[in-house]
Amino acid sequence: ATSASKSYVRFSFRDGGQIEFARNLTDMLRRKLWQQKATPSKKPVGGGIMGIERKLKQKHQKTDKDISEAFEDLSKLMAKAKEMVTLSKGVSTRIREKQGDITEDET
Repeated sequence: ATSASKSYVRFSFRDGGQIEFARNLTDMLRRKLWQQKATPSKKPVGGGIMGIERKLKQKHQKTDKDISEAFEDLSKLMAKAKEMVTLSKGVSTRIREKQGDITEDET
């Protein structure tokens, strides 16, 4: 807010906190942190275009790995299915042979 001669800020504390605020404000004014030179911050790792590209590459590699594992599982499943078909054909053949050995008198 401003008046004709001075600028000022007005704070209102409805649920307490004014003592802590005053303590922090006094501490900051005493330390004058706004006058200190800011140290250059490092760019966050993984930020920017390089970060996006890295994440896309990682996602692509994971997808490739998942697809490879799925095809390995599918190959194993097909091998088992082949075994099961061979086994069921053998059982079926034995059942037919046994039925041929049974005479009408035995049925």
